[in-house]
Order: sequence, then C-alpha cells, then structure tokens
Amino acid sequence: MTVDQNGLYREGCHALRHYSNGVRAIRTIAIGQGFVLISGAAYLINSGQIGLSTVVALFGVLFTYVLSRLQNNYWDHFNALLESVLQLEKRQGPWSAYAANRLRKHRRSFTIAILKHGPYVLLQVALAAVVVYGFWRGF
Repeated sequence: MTVDQNGLYREGCHALRHYSNGVRAIRTIAIGQGFVLISGAAYLINSGQIGLSTVVALFGVLFTYVLSRLQNNYWDHFNALLESVLQLEKRQGPWSAYAANRLRKHRRSFTIAILKHGPYVLLQVALAAVVVYGFWRGF
C-alpha cells in the first residue's frame, strides 16, 4: 500500500488550522470569562457580599487555570503537528516559512511568556487583587 504524501500534507494543514483556531478560541473565552467574573466579584464587593465575592474570584482563578492548561494542550498538539507537516513539505513551503518566523519570534523567553501565558497570568493577578481588595474593604 502506498502512502499519499499530498493527502497527508493536506490533512496536516487542516489539523494545524484547527489547533490554531482552537488556541485562539480558548484565549477569547478565557478573557471573556475573566472580565465577567472580575465584574461580578467587584459588584458583589460593592454590595457588601465579601464572602460571595471571594468565592466568585477564587472560582475565576481556578477556571482561568483550567483554560490555560487546555490552551497549553492545544499548543503542544500544534507544535507536534507542525513538525510532522514540515517533514512532509518536500521543499520550502508556507509552513516552513511560518515555522521559521515563529521560531524567530519565540526565541525570547519574555515574548513567549507574554504570547502564551500573558492573558491567563493577567486575569489571575486581577482576580487575586479582587480577593485582597474584598478582604481589605470588608474589615
């Protein structure tokens, strides 16, 4: 049985687009849920319900962590698929150019930290600040 290299390449490109869109969707969901939970916790603080505000903010921290792990899983799958697609490209192709550009951009650890983890860290810090503010305001 012969292996259809072009078919494998097409399927790999389709999977790369899927995982790329998946990472973007999870980041969008994380940012949206973060704003909603921060707003809800702040409203509860202003309403004098410090305990409930703390529960909402702590739930936000945990949920943001779960979403960040999910995104990391998609990110790792994308990297594995990208390596496979690069092996299938017979000559310099669009994914080879993308991979070279991506590697150049991700060489700096600060850049990768902001690109990959930035929204999640920012949301977790903001939710932790809401908890601290709630306790400070409650006493």
